[in-house]
Amino acid sequence: MEVTKQQRILHAAQELFGRHGFKRVAIDEIAKKAGVSKGTVYNFAESKDELYFRVVEEELSQWCEEAESRLDLSKPADELLLSNGLYSFEYLDNKPTLRQLLVEDLDYSMTMWVKKLEHIRKRCSSNGVKILELGIRQGK
Repeated sequence: MEVTKQQRILHAAQELFGRHGFKRVAIDEIAKKAGVSKGTVYNFAESKDELYFRVVEEELSQWCEEAESRLDLSKPADELLLSNGLYSFEYLDNKPTLRQLLVEDLDYSMTMWVKKLEHIRKRCSSNGVKILELGIRQGK
C-alpha cells in the first residue's frame, strides 16, 4: 500500500478518534475521510482496534521523540523537570486522540495494550529517569 494512503488513513483515524472517541467511530467514516475504500483501511489494519492502536502508538512515539530531543542534561534538573512537564501538557492539549485515550478510553485501551506499549513506556520513562539521576548528581 502506498505510504500516502497509509498516512491519509492514520490522519483520518486520528482526527475522528480524537473528536468522537473509539466507540463512536466506524471504519466507514475513516475510509470516507481518508478518501479510500473500506477494504483499503482493512488492508492497512485488520480491525478498528488495530487502527486505533496504530494511531495511539504513532502519537506516543512522536511525543517520546520530541521529549528526547528537548532533553538538555547541561541544565539544572529542576528546570528540566518543569519544562518536560509543561511540554507534556502542551503536547496533550494538541493531541485530542491521546486526550481521549487518557480520559474516556483508558479502561478499554490500557487493558488491551499494556504489553504492546511497553517499549514506548520504557522509552518515555527513560527521560524522567535521566532527569532524576541528574538531580541527584546536582544535589537537588
